[in-house]
This record gives sequence, structure tokens and C-alpha cells, in this order.
Amino acid sequence: MSPVDPPLRPSRGSPRRRVTELAPQASVDQVFLATHKQLRPNRNGQLYLQVELADRSGSITGRMWNASDEEFEAFDDGDYVRVEGMTQLYSGNLQLIIQAIGRVDPRGIDEAEFQVLSAAELARLKAELAAILATLAPGGLRELCDEVLGDGPLMEAFCRSPAGVKHHHAHAGGLLEHVVNLLRLADRVAPLYPAVDRDLLLVGVLFHDLGKTLELESERGFSYTDAGQLLGHVLLGLEQLEAKV
Repeated sequence: MSPVDPPLRPSRGSPRRRVTELAPQASVDQVFLATHKQLRPNRNGQLYLQVELADRSGSITGRMWNASDEEFEAFDDGDYVRVEGMTQLYSGNLQLIIQAIGRVDPRGIDEAEFQVLSAAELARLKAELAAILATLAPGGLRELCDEVLGDGPLMEAFCRSPAGVKHHHAHAGGLLEHVVNLLRLADRVAPLYPAVDRDLLLVGVLFHDLGKTLELESERGFSYTDAGQLLGHVLLGLEQLEAKV
């Protein structure tokens, strides 16, 4: 599986097992979505490839010992890759020791196996987001939300981004799902606290993680951008808020 080879075909062997179905000491030959690839030195200074291998159920860390630059360059974050290897437990966590890895032609992939949220589910969440925010009273806060909803590139990133790289809602559309869940919660809880400004609370929910559209790379896998590492989503979100105001 060298970088000059054409994309591989998915394995035609036994049915694929989702990440959450993998057991220790299991032989693996199947397709994953690759993210967060790194070429790292071990204690002896020898390089190894580390990559997160994901499907719709979760992710597992894959490691290829004594990896070369060519093997590192053989695929990119966001590619589907066919992996041959063996699972093992290390410090209580399951990892996959990679024997071979290479890019797979995406035309042979059932992307539903790798998408936590379908296009239809994302469309419903986006519609619910707009519907909840439409209940705000006319005025500045409503206009502020309309500025966000009417910003095409921002909303594309908002609907594509995860809410986190490794923890909660770490999947495409996870940010939208997270914010809609919090809007539902805020909408139901607000009447129990008459002193709370419901509209301001809902706008706060919308903006609290908006900076993650800039903090996280979401077009090819999930990773932190330079701005995300240097500034973080809180400051980036405040800058977005200031611009929209």
C-alpha cells in the first residue's frame, strides 16, 4: 500500500465490524475514516504512525510501528482507508496495531456507515434551530440571530462541525446537534425562572460554541486549526459576536 498505488477497494471478506464491536486480539481487515494522523517518535527516536480510525459508532487509535514518510503521506485526514492489523489492549484501552494501510476509493463506500447524522437529520435539526430562534421577540436579539442564520458560509460550517474532537458530539453535525439540544433544554427550563431573560438565554446558547466553527477543522477530518490552538473557541466566538452586532 504505497502512496503511488491507486486507491484500494474495500475488503470483500467478512462483514465489517463497527468500532464498538471490536474485541481484543481480533484480526482486522476493513475500512475506516481516518483523522488526526501524526508521525511521531517513540522513546528510541524511531517514527511511528498514529491515526484515529472512525465509523459512526466511535473511533479507535491505530498505530503503525517503524512507519516511513511514504506511509504517512499515503492518505490524508478525511480519507477512507483500508486497514489490516490486530487489536490489542494497552493501558486499559483498545488500540489497533496496523500492519498495512492505504486510501480507498470513496465511490465504493456506504457513507451511512460513517455518518452519525444523516443529511435528513441535519436538515431537521437546522429547521428546528431556526424555528426555536423565530420565537424570540422582535428586536435586536432576534435580528442578531437572523444575521447568523442568514450567513451561508457560517451556517455551512455550523452544520458540518463537531462539538468536540474527542469528547461530546465528536462527529459531523455534532455542533448543530449540541446547540439544538441545549436550546430545547433552555426553552423548557426558562419558564421555571421568571427572573431569567428567556430571549437572552437562547441567544447565549446559540453563540456559546459558535467559535468552534473556526476553532475546529471540519472539511477533512476533525482537528484544531492554528487559530483554534492559539485563541480557542471562546475568544473566536466573541469576535464573531462582535462582528454580527
